[in-house]
Amino acid sequence: MSNTSGFLEAVNNGYSFKGEKFKIGRAMLDGQVVEGADVFIPFKTLNRHGLIAGATGTGKTKTLQVLAEGLSDASIPVVLMDIKGDLSGIGAAGSTNEKSRAAASSWAWSLSRQLIQPNFSR
Repeated sequence: MSNTSGFLEAVNNGYSFKGEKFKIGRAMLDGQVVEGADVFIPFKTLNRHGLIAGATGTGKTKTLQVLAEGLSDASIPVVLMDIKGDLSGIGAAGSTNEKSRAAASSWAWSLSRQLIQPNFSR
């Protein structure tokens, strides 16, 4: 069994859930996206507290955007506390470039420009 096939098996076994779930991306091995190594989060586990932490540029804001969009697409209300205003752009239709198209292709995502209607409060 090669390293990739063992990794793929471990990811698929670790991210197989019963019930509704949504895809947040694909797993990477040695800096490369592994085809078929889809990573899911079950909706039933998202009623708990969570923490997304990391150094500058590690994807914390993007992770929150993906979670908020996935929950919103499933008609689940989302409340985000955004003191610095990093997430305020979530209400604008996105744009694509070569880098985003390549990333989306490697993750088997389709890019679409859609407007999400946030409710900003102060």
